[in-house]
Amino acid sequence: MFASLRARLLASYLLLLVITLSVIVVALLLTTSSRPAPTNQTYERLSNIARGLNLSNLLSG
Repeated sequence: MFASLRARLLASYLLLLVITLSVIVVALLLTTSSRPAPTNQTYERLSNIARGLNLSNLLSG
């Protein structure tokens, strides 16, 4: 099937790429699914902090 060295090398690179991407996808899925979603209280605290920031002072330095 893969008679030439070039074809075998390409096939091995593609296989390695597929395995690497699969491991990354599985790790991302496990990481994101194991975390609980932020609660509304967290969103409220963040919005209060954002409202309290003075943007003109932050941008002027």
